[in-house]
Amino acid sequence: MAAQRATATIVSGTGTHDVAVPVGTTVAGLLAMLQIDTSAGEFAVTRSDGGSADLAAMIGADLPSGVVLAVRSEEHTSELQSPMYL
Repeated sequence: MAAQRATATIVSGTGTHDVAVPVGTTVAGLLAMLQIDTSAGEFAVTRSDGGSADLAAMIGADLPSGVVLAVRSEEHTSELQSPMYL
């Protein structure tokens, strides 16, 4: 019997990645599979509605299948929130 799969789209500085992963894969696990380095801790992961996504969130459980996540450096995120961009 095949494992259930969930899909996600990750948008980062390295491009856009459409993936299918086993249900329950964490955001952190998916980013590691895509070799997106989050070890420095200076990044933000957001959903398409602008809310933040927890690295421990599970795709297909906590986050729906088909979720779109954006990964940005905190430096870039804070620039976008400056009064010049609002």
